[in-house]
Amino acid sequence: MFKEKYSRILAISDIHGMYDKLVLLLESCQFDSSRDLVVILGDMVDRGPDSLAVVRECQRLQALGGIIIAGNHDLKAREYLSFVLANRRKGEQCEYHDTSWLNDGGEATVRSFAGISTEELEKIVKWLYSLPYYFEIEKYIFSHGGADLDRPISENIWDELMFTTWNFIRDAVYANKFMIFGHVQTYIIDKTIDSKNPTIWFDEINKDKAGIDCGAAYDGRLAALELPSMKTYYQ
Repeated sequence: MFKEKYSRILAISDIHGMYDKLVLLLESCQFDSSRDLVVILGDMVDRGPDSLAVVRECQRLQALGGIIIAGNHDLKAREYLSFVLANRRKGEQCEYHDTSWLNDGGEATVRSFAGISTEELEKIVKWLYSLPYYFEIEKYIFSHGGADLDRPISENIWDELMFTTWNFIRDAVYANKFMIFGHVQTYIIDKTIDSKNPTIWFDEINKDKAGIDCGAAYDGRLAALELPSMKTYYQ
């Protein structure tokens, strides 16, 4: 049980290269690895200016006992970084042609990783491949985008855990479970949430889920949800 080791869980999602916000958010939460379990719900990279710094910080948090879950942008960046690594090993320089990713925040990741050493790049690529797609502890389930609720969480495939559907938002989740997810900004889920000052979305109908992507890379805020208190933090 997490309460035997930790006094609280801190869930954060969709950092998107906003390293300064992440550091300030952890400070405002008074994060202490000796008592807190931090869970990062993916999309560490793209859009913001400091994707490499965010990845390094998430690696540090993992070394302290934190849980890092992959998001869809992390998988796209993983493909790109694997491409860069393969070309470095061959001594070649080839242009990357996934324009959909590049235009969806990937160019910022390209710039952020431009000067990385091959040794560190190899370690980061290997690390990205090792990340899980969900994490479950006691009553809480964490994934980047939700789940296909018609199947047990353990039987969901990667894209069902990466992307959010309206069925997931609308329906009750697994019995006696509470799900925390990101991926879609909360002001898209709930039009009453202010896009300029977004807050975490709580499912007030089913009382069994929370969306925590508050649009940090879209002039919104980076959010943390504290469990089990449901206290919220923003930066």
